Amino acid sequence: VRPILPKDGDIECAVNYRDERTGSVSGDDGKNSGIMKFDRLFDGSTTQAEIFDEFIKPAVKNVMDGFNGTIFAYGQSSSGKTTTMIGDIGVPDMEGLLPRVIAEFYNKASQSSENEDNKVEYLVHCSVLEVYNEQIRDLLSSSSSSS
Repeated sequence: VRPILPKDGDIECAVNYRDERTGSVSGDDGKNSGIMKFDRLFDGSTTQAEIFDEFIKPAVKNVMDGFNGTIFAYGQSSSGKTTTMIGDIGVPDMEGLLPRVIAEFYNKASQSSENEDNKVEYLVHCSVLEVYNEQIRDLLSSSSSSS
């Protein structure tokens, strides 16, 4: 959830929130795009924690149960992808989804390891990929090559 920043100047949000499933987008001319329906729509006061609890925490549980998981952020430059994914690490209210995923994963793993009767071993592989100008780059790789 990207807040409006000082560098953004005097702008208003272009998304008109009606309810958790309905909204519209205002153009520069003030006209609305028409009503759009969503699986879930959040207003500007939504916190990172609320997004995490609603969508990502269930995905972490599924990963812990043996399924693959993906968190995907898409948008134009300066739309808030990095803020959503990383946030401000160390500031609990502003941490993004990835620090929350890591904390949740290790919390769940430590809980399952406390159960002596049912020892579980986890193998974790994480990729952070950037797709820019039709080039894919693994941001965690020490290699600078892209494909």
